[in-house]
Amino acid sequence: MRIPLTQPTSSPVALDYSFKDEKVYWTDVANDTISRAFLNGSSQETVVSTRLSNPYGLAVDSFGQNIYWTDGTENVIEVATLNGLHRRVLIKNDLEDPRDLALDVTRGYAESPVLYVVELCLWLLNCFLLD
Repeated sequence: MRIPLTQPTSSPVALDYSFKDEKVYWTDVANDTISRAFLNGSSQETVVSTRLSNPYGLAVDSFGQNIYWTDGTENVIEVATLNGLHRRVLIKNDLEDPRDLALDVTRGYAESPVLYVVELCLWLLNCFLLD
């Protein structure tokens, strides 16, 4: 399956799917954005477009209705609701070039999933229980 992107200079890196809203979410390192669309490519929209330097990793929490992403330049992990609102820095200490992340909603409580983060420079896999 292909989703034709409306931005020809796009460089999507990470993607995830929300089964509740049936949309694909992706990070774009060329435009420094996070976007979403239905599987057929319709309703493409950018949900985060400011204060992003290198949005590389991405995880969608369909239960909690949040998106999580890494910013390798700022060395942070951020979270926002699926529409990009209520954005905040989640983790900012002890990260060195965070690249990818995975969310495990089955291991934590429904309100507190477990987040796994890969850091490129140190070749580490960290685990965080989110509050």
